[in-house]
Parts: sequence; structure tokens; C-alpha cells
Amino acid sequence: METKQSSHSIKNRRRQCGFHKGLTVDPIGRAGGLCIWWKPSMEIEFLDVTKNWIDAVVKVPSDSFYGRCTWVYGTPYNNEKVEFWETLKAWGVKITFPGWLWVI
Repeated sequence: METKQSSHSIKNRRRQCGFHKGLTVDPIGRAGGLCIWWKPSMEIEFLDVTKNWIDAVVKVPSDSFYGRCTWVYGTPYNNEKVEFWETLKAWGVKITFPGWLWVI
């Protein structure tokens, strides 16, 4: 989710919501900021984390779930949009992982 808040603020909110684990990417100025929270029953291996996406392999042993998830936050700046989508497109074509989910 886009946070627009610092890691410290998000960490407190995460705990209030009952999530024990999390990753936060701080915003740049007043734009962006990403976070992902998960319960202890999940295993997450982060493959790539940038200001615009979080890419991870997610395992939920109790449900026998294993898959790759990429959460994407498109740039809010018009002058960065073409480069952002071209980079994402080129990057995504290289992925050959079964069970891959994009969240945009």
C-alpha cells in the first residue's frame, strides 16, 4: 500500500493492526512510500525492493501456497511515467516463475 508516512509511523500502525512482521520503503517527500505486512505463519523472501515495487517469493506452509508476488506503485510524476512503465515491462518479460501475481 502507498503510505506517504515514515517507517516509524507505519511500524506503530502495523503493530496496532496485529501484524508482527513488515517491510517499509520510506516516501520521497510527500509521494510514495510502500509497505507490506504479514503474519508469522508466512515466509517472505524479498527479491527486489525499490521506491516503486516490492518483489517477493511468498510461502504459506500451512496452506501449501508458494508463489511470487510483485506489488507495484506507479510513479506519480508525469516526467517519470514512460521510463517507469518501460522498465517494468522489460523487467516483467524476464520473469519465468510459475504462480506469479502482479498487484498494481
